[in-house]
Amino acid sequence: QIQYLYGLKYEIRYELTRKQDDFSESVAEHIYGMHILCQYFLPLEDTKEEWDQNKIRQLITWHDIDEVETGDMIGWKKTDADRAREKEAGDRVVEKMPEVFRRDVGALLDEYDAQETSEAKFVKALDKIEPLFHLYNPLGKKLAHDVGLTFDASNRIKEPYVASFPHIRHYSETIQKIMMEEGFFID
Repeated sequence: QIQYLYGLKYEIRYELTRKQDDFSESVAEHIYGMHILCQYFLPLEDTKEEWDQNKIRQLITWHDIDEVETGDMIGWKKTDADRAREKEAGDRVVEKMPEVFRRDVGALLDEYDAQETSEAKFVKALDKIEPLFHLYNPLGKKLAHDVGLTFDASNRIKEPYVASFPHIRHYSETIQKIMMEEGFFID
């Protein structure tokens, strides 16, 4: 059912279309996917409704804003130097924003980077599993092969962040097992 909602990620505006075999995804489409996953997983993970839902949605919206300058990098290929460049780029992007955004977005990015609040940790977990939803289809399988995705690489960057969220962890473990059985990962 979530895959059905993901259909909106592939509807191109202005009556244009993508080639049928083009499975590219913009950062904004990734963020939309995270908002969908938030709606699904938030009530499962925050059963006492203690987390700041508005903050979660804002963290989702802004968490990858550095990519305006850096572009997207595949998570399992990132180095510490890449992460440092992303932090510097995020600071530059915030400085270029309209003044009314700067303080709030800067604080949100700092919170996300620190990974100390439940909200930031939840958003990071969503960020790590969203690609699994995007990839689980025939074109995603081709993309996974094209980028050289292995099970170890996929799991290594997800496990530390999904571990404390039982429903997200269960989904991650289950879909990665299915993807392994169906040949999504290269050896």
